[in-house]
Amino acid sequence: MLSTLPRFCSPPQVSAFQRTRFALGMRPEDIEQLQSALKIAHYEADEALFVEGSPASHFYILIEGEVELNRLNKEGVEEFVMLRRAGDSVGDSALSHDPNAKYSVTALAAEPTSVLVASRADFASFFARNRPELRKEWESMLGESVFQWLRRVDFMKDIQDWLLLVLANLFTYVVAVPGQRVIKQDVADSRSMFIVVKGKLREHHRESDELSVALGDIRPGQYFGEMAMIIDIPRMSTVEAVEPTLLLELPVSSFQDFLNLAPQVQSVFAVLAKHRITHQIEKSAVPFFRSIPQVRIARCITDVELYPQCICMFLG
Repeated sequence: MLSTLPRFCSPPQVSAFQRTRFALGMRPEDIEQLQSALKIAHYEADEALFVEGSPASHFYILIEGEVELNRLNKEGVEEFVMLRRAGDSVGDSALSHDPNAKYSVTALAAEPTSVLVASRADFASFFARNRPELRKEWESMLGESVFQWLRRVDFMKDIQDWLLLVLANLFTYVVAVPGQRVIKQDVADSRSMFIVVKGKLREHHRESDELSVALGDIRPGQYFGEMAMIIDIPRMSTVEAVEPTLLLELPVSSFQDFLNLAPQVQSVFAVLAKHRITHQIEKSAVPFFRSIPQVRIARCITDVELYPQCICMFLG
């Protein structure tokens, strides 16, 4: 039998909250005030967090696992809406100004799942005694969907809406603290691509033990790690957060599943990979190319052939 009542356990709810996007920009005293309202709840697979049409009494932030959102269609048949992962929120209606708000979907744990949860009343009390701009910041975050962020990224502007919606469901939120290396040069990591939502990172390339070349800052709307979507090679540079930063992460395993549905998108990422190679060459991050004339380099990039698991470069 499905349960709709959170089963609470003890902290560390604060440390869990600090790893989510909602903590970005909050002062330590803000988080301390919110601590008493937040609880950690666990759900087993197929257990309901809440049901469509019921009063929006609680707001949830996922810290582990996945939650499936479903909605009844006009024929009364339940249809899949989207999947939420760690860092996402569900039950946003509980933060609405409407005291009679109801949940517009049913939320089911797709696997064993842990969430941070607080009641509508607790959040209302928290916002009432806090800075007025804090509620606006939260409402802004809740109103900004992954789909909207992806649509702002230059190379995704021409992807069809239905494909971009599918792709949006594959991204997860990641928070990086100052000094944290999101990707590290010469390391073959988990192969993910990242899009910056908020904050700032710095990219640099180590040419020797004594020399590191700065390649520039990466800001909201920009992306990095896209080479991992196409080829399986160690990272070409290091990217480090210089301030609290919110990222969208796309693992290559999820991307490969997406390509089975939309193989035409492969060409978009192939172009990105070529641009990354050009960028590395122009920044002199590849010493071999320094003596090659620009015309020759341009020809080289044109002749690059990219495949999902390998790269072949013909210098011709």
